[in-house]
Amino acid sequence: VLINCNADFLNHIPNDTWSQLEDNKVSVYYIDAQNLANKYELGDKINIIMQSAFFYLTKFIKYEDAQNYIKQSIKATYKKLSEDALQNNYKVLDEIKDNIVKVDIKKYKNNNINTSFLQNNVDDIYKIFARNGDNVPVSKFSENGSIKTGTSNLEKRDIATILPQWIPEKCIQCGQCSFVCPHAVIRPIIVDNDKLPATKIKMADSKLNKNAKYIMQISPKDCTGCKNCANICPTKAIIMQDKNVIFEEMQNDYTISQTLSKTTPIVNDNTVMGVQYKLPYFEYCGACAGCGETPYIRLLTQLFGNRLVIANATGCSSIYSGSYPSCPFTTDKDGLGPTWANSLFEDNAEFGYGMRISLNNKRDNLDKLANKIISTTNNNDIKSQLLLWQDNKDDGKKTIEIYRNLLQTLKNINNLSDDLLNLKNNIDDIIKKSVWIIGGDGWAYDIGFGGLDQVIASGENVNILVLDTEVYSNTGGQSSKSTPFGAMAKFNIQGKTTNKKNLAQIAMTYKNVYVAQIAMGADKMQTIKALKEAEKFNGPSIIIAYSPCINHGIKQGDSMNQMKLAVECGYFHLFRYNPQNQKSFTLDSKQPTKDLRDFLITEKRFTKLSSEEKITQLNNARENSKQLFDYYKKLSEE
Repeated sequence: VLINCNADFLNHIPNDTWSQLEDNKVSVYYIDAQNLANKYELGDKINIIMQSAFFYLTKFIKYEDAQNYIKQSIKATYKKLSEDALQNNYKVLDEIKDNIVKVDIKKYKNNNINTSFLQNNVDDIYKIFARNGDNVPVSKFSENGSIKTGTSNLEKRDIATILPQWIPEKCIQCGQCSFVCPHAVIRPIIVDNDKLPATKIKMADSKLNKNAKYIMQISPKDCTGCKNCANICPTKAIIMQDKNVIFEEMQNDYTISQTLSKTTPIVNDNTVMGVQYKLPYFEYCGACAGCGETPYIRLLTQLFGNRLVIANATGCSSIYSGSYPSCPFTTDKDGLGPTWANSLFEDNAEFGYGMRISLNNKRDNLDKLANKIISTTNNNDIKSQLLLWQDNKDDGKKTIEIYRNLLQTLKNINNLSDDLLNLKNNIDDIIKKSVWIIGGDGWAYDIGFGGLDQVIASGENVNILVLDTEVYSNTGGQSSKSTPFGAMAKFNIQGKTTNKKNLAQIAMTYKNVYVAQIAMGADKMQTIKALKEAEKFNGPSIIIAYSPCINHGIKQGDSMNQMKLAVECGYFHLFRYNPQNQKSFTLDSKQPTKDLRDFLITEKRFTKLSSEEKITQLNNARENSKQLFDYYKKLSEE
């Protein structure tokens, strides 16, 4: 076993892990790859270091030969960048052998660190977190396969090597940092002055309440160090710092802030500033650092989380949303939160459609029960609330309020009649559920397209969110019909020779489907507006969300900047099509202000093409971009 860590990390490995390694006669080595990378200004790129260490330890091939092959690869990769980058990679390669340390297991196996805290504080099923899943009997598993929500909060992976440091005096409290955080690690809160802790923590005067403080909750053990927050901050109120320097202070502030009684301000949740105070019902998932998909799901839960029902296609989004037994979806103080289930590539749209039909039937039955109770009950409170529900049952926020009041009324009645007991048992159906069918482009454009097309043609009130990475991200970056012309991807290693399928245009031909294209990093307000309009639309809706991915060959933490650049260069266009409006098409993108080449050269999937292929790709991309923009502009003027 080769571990990338420093010597101190070994003191924090549980003793049962050391015992297991010793029992299986496993040799353990470590190398502080990140420290070496920092020394030679390689950033977070440690792949060359770990690869070289692997060959040194395994003797799979002669180490000298392996070094030569790696140096050839380095030269091919970095020769076009800079001589300094090339030489730094060569230098780090020469130091690797001397930085590999063999671990004396006996020295650490009695360090009094163990995983019993997981076993003692949660249900038996979560012994799996402590790698004791084999000891969990089948009887402890739920019969229907469901698991508890909010369990990703138990993991505390603590993987970041750099962390975001908040500087209160520079902060304008705009909320952009929490808006772009892929793992919901950043949580701004407001605390009244009379409820502040005795222990001093970082805070600023609230711009919404002169008698309160603004506190930035940042969970260092859940952060991945992606830099999205620092890159988006307009005043540099968040900067990335070495974890070893600021971890203790951050953890102390976070622990104290968790105990505070926060105030929920009355704000407009149609704005980025307003959304920051809303609970994310999707947190601490296992997605890649800087993931371009998860901010959309987190935002979706902030807008509709307490009544959200999700059908999730297999893919990246199903893995980070449901890696058993970890669940990143959570609940609020009332126990309300998203309902989530995963289905296959080929039938997820139908799966979500079935959820919608089922919920419709349940509410129809509840409506009949409500009519019966209204005509027979002597309880005027229940009668008035059911009448209010019938008048407002398609208003999501209103039905939440009615649900809370009606549930409390029923709890206060000692002897419920059969009808009232039936009402109490089905009280969840009072809430208007927001059904969302979520998946990637491999599902929506390719394997699940037939079902998706059938569902949007049905006219049912379902919402579809396509997390468009333009490749099959979860299986390693294979080409899909969303992959653009010229982009390199697996199965199209010489560059794709056909244009990207226009899923939005296909959906618009039905004339009864809400359609939008969004890119959070390019226009945050348009993203919020599109999600809200789609949810409000009485009929099928589909939103295509541009989601940069590491398979594109971009820098970590650049996902939001890539979205912005993609729109500025005309690579991706933002619009909203609402057939229920008199002016149905709104083009939210402006005329491209930068050349398309400015975007393409930032992604390795385009830059690795040959010179001749690049010219062909660029000419095709420019022509396609202009045709699409002109087409959308014409629609917006009709």
